[in-house]
Amino acid sequence: MAFLFGLGLTNHQTLLFFALALALGILVRDPALFRDFLIVGAGLFVLVVANVVFAKIDKPDLVWATSAGPSGPVFWIYIILAIAIPLAGWALLPNGRAVAATILLAELGVSFYLYLPFASDQNPPMNWGYPRTWEGFLHAVTRGQYERITPTDIFTPKFIYQAGAFLADLRRQFTLPLVVGGILPFTMWEVTLGGRRIRIFSIAFMLALAVGALVSVEMLLAVLGAPASMFLVTLYRLIAAVAVLLGAVGVIGKLMQMVEGVCRQTVSKHTLTAVVYVAVLSLIVLALLFYEFQLVKLLVAGGGLGVGGALVVLAFMLLPAVGVALHFLQRDPVRFAFEPHDASRSWLLTTVVGFFAVGIVFIIMWNPALDVQTLFIGRVQFIQSHTLYALWLGYGLVLGLSMIEVVVGTVKALRWGAVAAALILPPGLMLWQNGYDQELIHMFGGAEQNGHDFGWQFGDWQLRGAEGVREYLEETMPPAEFEKAWAEYPDKTYPPAMASNAVFFGGTDPGRFVPTYMIYSAKIRSDVYLITQNALADNTYLNVMRDLYGDTIWIPSVFDSNVAFQNYFDQVKAGQLAAGADIALKDGRISVQGVQGVMQINGILARMIYDHNPGHEFYVEESYVIPWMYEFSEPHGLIVKISRQPSQLTPELVAKDRGFWNWYCKRLLADKKFKRDIVARKTFSKLRVTIAGLYAARGLLDEAELAFRQAVELYPLSPEANFRLADVHLSRGRYGDARAIIQKFLEGDPNNDKIREFLGFIDANEASTRRVSEIEQQVKDNRIEINAALELVTLYRRLGRWQQFDRMMQDLLSQPNMPPQVYLQLGRLAYEAQRIPLLDMALTRYTTLQPDDPNGWIELAGVRLALAKPDDAVAALGNAVRVGGQQVRDRLRQDQRFAPLHTRPDFQQLVAPQAQSAPVTLPGTLKNLLR
Repeated sequence: MAFLFGLGLTNHQTLLFFALALALGILVRDPALFRDFLIVGAGLFVLVVANVVFAKIDKPDLVWATSAGPSGPVFWIYIILAIAIPLAGWALLPNGRAVAATILLAELGVSFYLYLPFASDQNPPMNWGYPRTWEGFLHAVTRGQYERITPTDIFTPKFIYQAGAFLADLRRQFTLPLVVGGILPFTMWEVTLGGRRIRIFSIAFMLALAVGALVSVEMLLAVLGAPASMFLVTLYRLIAAVAVLLGAVGVIGKLMQMVEGVCRQTVSKHTLTAVVYVAVLSLIVLALLFYEFQLVKLLVAGGGLGVGGALVVLAFMLLPAVGVALHFLQRDPVRFAFEPHDASRSWLLTTVVGFFAVGIVFIIMWNPALDVQTLFIGRVQFIQSHTLYALWLGYGLVLGLSMIEVVVGTVKALRWGAVAAALILPPGLMLWQNGYDQELIHMFGGAEQNGHDFGWQFGDWQLRGAEGVREYLEETMPPAEFEKAWAEYPDKTYPPAMASNAVFFGGTDPGRFVPTYMIYSAKIRSDVYLITQNALADNTYLNVMRDLYGDTIWIPSVFDSNVAFQNYFDQVKAGQLAAGADIALKDGRISVQGVQGVMQINGILARMIYDHNPGHEFYVEESYVIPWMYEFSEPHGLIVKISRQPSQLTPELVAKDRGFWNWYCKRLLADKKFKRDIVARKTFSKLRVTIAGLYAARGLLDEAELAFRQAVELYPLSPEANFRLADVHLSRGRYGDARAIIQKFLEGDPNNDKIREFLGFIDANEASTRRVSEIEQQVKDNRIEINAALELVTLYRRLGRWQQFDRMMQDLLSQPNMPPQVYLQLGRLAYEAQRIPLLDMALTRYTTLQPDDPNGWIELAGVRLALAKPDDAVAALGNAVRVGGQQVRDRLRQDQRFAPLHTRPDFQQLVAPQAQSAPVTLPGTLKNLLR
């Protein structure tokens, strides 16, 4: 078991959360063994603490992860200690043999990570993290490709919603009757009232049967096509809630008995038992009070739970406390007792802790958003908790059959009928749900994949174009049907196949992994170079690309990668790019944390690959937008081709694209398999969004609107398709259409906060448009004031009306006698809009009126340098030094924006320290304007 646990960690590190349940199981069964595990574990924990301390005091050579790896002694010292500490426990502790064997076997399982370098050394096309090197090995093992973990704050309403989403997914996975069946093992308790014994399991079992019967009626109605009855749904959900509450009371009561048992095994006196009782009860009461307060706040604020939902959750929080109270009432007239004892009770509680650890604790660490897309991607992480729940369901079925055995006695027909129902009902419910549960299909699609060849279409048609389309139709249809289908195909030559030795940027997971299979396994177009633009900023990925393709095409070297990072850093510092990420400069290395910043670096590296391989055609399957590509892009069937010259989106090319997608959307949306395949729907919707975005960027708004609408039809819950379609409507002033799109999207994804934010954005834009009309009327009447003019140019920027923004800015900046602060405000607007020439004009005006402000001259110099005017930049810096003296010299020597000037003699002379200088106080008017 220990070996399998360690081996499992190499596949799914979240299995580590289950260690909580293992620890509890050991504590309950053998406190002395738990003590010895704790001692050895403390020794291993010291190694972890040592690593943390050495990292904090900046001793990376003494940290296992940042040491020299297997080539250095520190690595082996930690490895030896990790083995020696359990062996010492073997020799010194009473249960040391069992403890050492368990830990060493777990370490042996984890050691299978060492297979990664050997596999990586074979140069496979999928070489995640490049673990053949120590840096790459750590990158792969520590999940370096993912963002940092930011746990949920459990003392917020958000955590309540996240836990609710987890439980809702459990219900969708098992169906409600089976969820109730999984609760039955925890209802094996009884209450004695006035000498009369009441078995709670009997009550819960009857409730479970009632839920099953009512859900069966609902299933029958769905099969017959009758509308769903809300009364029926409400009724069986209330009955199920009562059954679950009875189980929750049992769990708490069993937990208290377990605490009592452990305390009495470790200390004979009852004092410690009482202390533990008080502590546990206090924690429960405090938690209940806090979460009840949060729920009341949600009710008052209309947080989306609804009155009924909030009352149910309140009951779940209050009634388990009854389990604690009943445990103390061990005398008549009320007595609280359990039927399962000792090992079975301890095992059940261990599984409860395991379920909590790999379910709720995992949710805390994951901290998911509650939109459909996040939960769709992450629900696979719930499989461990679902496995434990399936175990409870098995116990519930066995206990239910035992109950029926007692009730029906020797009536064989009823006995065998119950067995048949127990065998048929669980899979039958899930099959019904997969076929008829519209909520589940809407969010996650059907479970079946038989005959779903959309992945083949996705990969083959990208690589081979119309040739692949014809071959697919011919092989999957009878001859007569094929002839008819091919006759309907709009253009027999579009899209053409990829050019020979093409470079293909595959951005999304399907866009990277499906072509990898096609090229390397199916041997379809093995001449194509497949690169994912999303990972270019990761040097371990570039190592893989250098090994695969470095002999035949240009791939950025480590030096080239550093140049890209430096270019990004310089452009951010110069105000030419918004950072979009957290940037750190340490030991001469630039690190970037944040998707937008990383994608900007990926864009720089993608452009370098494009520029250095002029003999190859380029194609892209887009994930995140890389703006420079729009100028060169043109539709190419499912994907986009990046031309060598700025592309011309001719009417003929647009017509080919429209015809292809009209044909394909009609075909896909008529396919029942496609409509039940959410992954396929998301994937093809994304492909259409990419081309729609190209049209929008090039000003072809009619085509963009049509393409975005097709993307929404392909997958109605696509955030990108809905938001960008609404954005097209906004750009045309069609606020009602934009609002209708987003409100319909909200109905399908009600827990997506970004949708509500976008609705607020629409309202703000509509109000801004009305205000623009009012101020523009003042302009026509020649009665506009300067503040109104500044407001108007601000609104133009906010609404994206760039032509009007540029014209208004130039008009205002041409006015020579406005107050200096007005030019500063115009400069800030120009900076936020990344209009560097306008910023230059604004700062020129400002420094003319305020020549004694050194900050103005410094910022003007930064702008001039960004405009490739180094002589003008040095001249402006000369004015700054003239009015600011030595303090400005010191500042300029440290300002990285002016690093390109450091080799110029005039700059060196300008910033050289002077023997004496009078102190000058900088007014700071333009402080951080460009930073």
